[in-house]
Amino acid sequence: MPLFVRYLLRRALAPLGLCLVLIPALVFALQAARLGHHLTGAGLDATSVGALLLLSLPTLVAFALPLGLATAQIYSLGSLAESGELLSLRSAGAGPLTLARPGLLLTVGTTAASVLLVIIVERPALRSLETRVLSAAGRALLLGAAPRSFNTLLDGHTIYFDARLPSAPNELRVSHLFLAAPREHRLLAAESARLSLAAGRSLAVSLELANGELLAGQLHSAPERLRFARLTLRVPLERSLRPHFGFLAGLARDPLRPWSAAASCLALGLCATVIGLRAPTRLRGAALCAPTGFALHGVLLGVVALWPHPAALAVVCLGAAVAAGLVLLRGGAGPR
Repeated sequence: MPLFVRYLLRRALAPLGLCLVLIPALVFALQAARLGHHLTGAGLDATSVGALLLLSLPTLVAFALPLGLATAQIYSLGSLAESGELLSLRSAGAGPLTLARPGLLLTVGTTAASVLLVIIVERPALRSLETRVLSAAGRALLLGAAPRSFNTLLDGHTIYFDARLPSAPNELRVSHLFLAAPREHRLLAAESARLSLAAGRSLAVSLELANGELLAGQLHSAPERLRFARLTLRVPLERSLRPHFGFLAGLARDPLRPWSAAASCLALGLCATVIGLRAPTRLRGAALCAPTGFALHGVLLGVVALWPHPAALAVVCLGAAVAAGLVLLRGGAGPR
């Protein structure tokens, strides 16, 4: 590998590494602030929070890779242009494709690393993260219910009870419970009840009611009244809780995630390489790269969503993006 290629790569690796630290930390802090009101009553200790951070790390790094790549390219090439080193290399006979080689190598390497990270590490980590977060949020929602007030259990269910009774750590026993389910047009009243997180693949609250009465009916009809000695209900929470968990929950169920991650790195990396070689300063390069890179990224993601064969799409996107980058470099990155 030529000396100047190693030199340019070294100049780009420092800002890339800094972005891979700062961006995940910022996104995790924002997600933690968003989930804080769900997890406050879950009794999470420092170890549990550390486990959530560790499980989030593959996704956060994959999210930061294209942004860090573009930042590294703009910063390194812009600093070379500002110091005159880029002009010196051009004066020594280095053509646009030669100067773009470090950026192309870094883009291809980052794209490959992103795809491998998503396929091998991110998917199992996201599944485990979603299970932990939903369970903790459900526990906080359950244990945070206050007596003599209306508590929303999500999914359209509201409970009211007079007092708490002695119960196990992960369950709630109450007296004189009222439960309203407007969607099912029913109202339940019971002398005592036990609420706990139901075991199973989907998150739900299990309610065991004793000595109560059920009122059920439709609009414009008399409700049916039913007395019972014991009744068990299951209130699903997963569908209602998931939208509160931001983009991480969406990524967990995205089948085209590897291809969209590759498209992000490819689009922003090639854009930053082209613009970095043509922009006279880092600031101007960043101003040009942001809208152009995200526009190209949006086009690629749109094609990803509509294409029926993701493997063929990856080859088409890679060929088209590399060809476009080379044409731009050959046509507009000459000496100024």
